[in-house]
Amino acid sequence: MRVYSAQADVFNARLKGYETSIQAQGEVIRAQSTTNKARSDTFLAKWQGYTAAVGARGEVARTQLESGRQELAAYNTRVQAAVAYANLRNTIYSTKSDLAARNADLRFRVQIAEADSTRAFGAVVAQLGQANADIFKQQAAAALTGMNALAVQSITD
Repeated sequence: MRVYSAQADVFNARLKGYETSIQAQGEVIRAQSTTNKARSDTFLAKWQGYTAAVGARGEVARTQLESGRQELAAYNTRVQAAVAYANLRNTIYSTKSDLAARNADLRFRVQIAEADSTRAFGAVVAQLGQANADIFKQQAAAALTGMNALAVQSITD
């Protein structure tokens, strides 16, 4: 009887050891999940800041273009005094303004493309983090199932 009692005590000690190990693994998974959430929140905040900066740059470009258009309108008013000279200057100025507008538009589109690329990268990182958390969750569930099987076996023995 003492032998069985000693064996039962050893088995119970092992079971408690497994239980402690599984709980520790669960805490590690929770910590990783919290870390991944924090990283995701940080990325989201950076993304929102970057989006605001890109929007502000776009507004600056639009304001500059509008300012340029207003300068062009004022210039056209002065041009009527000397038609030949003004037409030549107007053509030069319009060409520069159009190139600046196209350049600003292309820069804005590049910034949007960069922002979309950064967002897509962040989404992939978040998906990988979630997949990692799912794997750890499945491992923990499998370990708990094994412990339950051992517990049932010890009860039936």
